[in-house]
Parts: sequence; structure tokens; C-alpha cells
Amino acid sequence: MTFDHHIIMLVNKFSDKTKAAGGNMPFIEVFDFEATSAQREVATELLTESLCMAYDISRSIVSIYFFDVSARGYGHAGRFHDKASVNRIFIKIHAFMRTETDRMVAAARITEATMLAYDTTSPKQIVVYFLDRDPSEVSHGGILESKNHINT
Repeated sequence: MTFDHHIIMLVNKFSDKTKAAGGNMPFIEVFDFEATSAQREVATELLTESLCMAYDISRSIVSIYFFDVSARGYGHAGRFHDKASVNRIFIKIHAFMRTETDRMVAAARITEATMLAYDTTSPKQIVVYFLDRDPSEVSHGGILESKNHINT
């Protein structure tokens, strides 16, 4: 099965299960290594669908920001640059509080989606951190989300 076929299957698997919702969250930050536009385009689709499935939210409220980590912008285990044993793609999810089960499902789906988008064979190259927020800690348009009564 080709890489493209895997992507199509994964997108089809997720696409019909999102629901319409209001709000302006969550945000995904992806720190990757000199990724191509094609990889990021696929990542945008798959990560969005993965999080929407896990959190039962609409695609319309998910934003993704990509940060390019250059060859000289990374170290691991006390080793810098090409001496680092592995380059890990680091993903941060900023969202309102979810259950541990929701985060577990999201972590598995996001890891799978990232592996497909970046053609990576090891899940250990993908790190996902959940930065859950209370609605009183998030403002859109100068209004706290706790005052908007939109908690998605």
C-alpha cells in the first residue's frame, strides 16, 4: 500500500465524524525538521482530523502553527546537531481541559497521523504535550472564553 493510499484511508476514516461547534480553540504547534510544504499540507489535514475525532469538535475551530527546526536548532540527550541520536517532532496541543481518556485517544491518533504525514516509521520520534487550559485563561478578541460561554 502506498503512502498516499494510507493518507486517503486515514482522512476518510476521520472525516465523517466531526461535528459543528463554536469557539476558537484548540491550537496545535508542530516543531518539525525542514519539512516540505507537501508534508505540512498532509500534516494539517491529518492532525486536524485526528484531534477532531478525539475531542469530538469541528474542524473549523482548529488552528495549526508550524515551526521549522533547522539542522543547528536541536539537541537531545546532551548531544547537539548531527550528534543527537534522534530528531523528535514535537507537538503541543493547547486546548480546554479534556479527560485523560480523550488525551490518550488524541495522543494515539496524532502520533499515527504525524508518522504518516512525515513518513516516519518510529512512534518514538513523535512527542505530544497537552497544555490544557481553563476557559478563564484564554482570551479571543479581548474577551475571556469563560465569559463567552463557549467551551469547546
